[in-house]
Amino acid sequence: MAYTPGDPSRLIKPDEKRLDKFRDQILSFAEKHDLNSKQLETAYLLALGTPEEDEEVQQFLSEEVKELSKIINKASLEGVPLNEIGDMIAHHKGLEESKQNFTEWVSGLDISIKEKNLIASIIEKRRVGVLTFVDRKTGDDLFDFEIPKSSKESSSTPVWAYNFEILLKDAIKKSTDGKFEIWFVEKN
Repeated sequence: MAYTPGDPSRLIKPDEKRLDKFRDQILSFAEKHDLNSKQLETAYLLALGTPEEDEEVQQFLSEEVKELSKIINKASLEGVPLNEIGDMIAHHKGLEESKQNFTEWVSGLDISIKEKNLIASIIEKRRVGVLTFVDRKTGDDLFDFEIPKSSKESSSTPVWAYNFEILLKDAIKKSTDGKFEIWFVEKN
């Protein structure tokens, strides 16, 4: 059946089950071998036919990258469009960069290492619950902040995390000597 202009129902779409199967296979292989986004891109370039001698490929070439390239080739031969795999790799790279930016941001906050790790865990694992800011000297609750359930589904850094600095400034103002602790109660 040929595509008729104006009839989007006739567009050829990739088999979602097959796409999901290879997406999972590619990402689990990358995770198992601790491959970064540059190595994923290199495997993709190899699958597209870029020679191993290419300067851009040589820089990140390894046995694992070659093996991943074979998995990408197999996916392509089984009907998964290479642009779908390319989009997946680009999305993975975006998440990796977002995580690096977030890690740099958290490390610059004026809170204890324990609290930095707590905040990083909440955001990276998309945990939902209530953050309680407590005056370190008196033990009194300064205020609570409920993390919205919508942040659990977010694939990028949740909006509330970008406003976290405002919460810290409020806690500093309200606390004795500007010293406070952050407590977290998780909700399912």
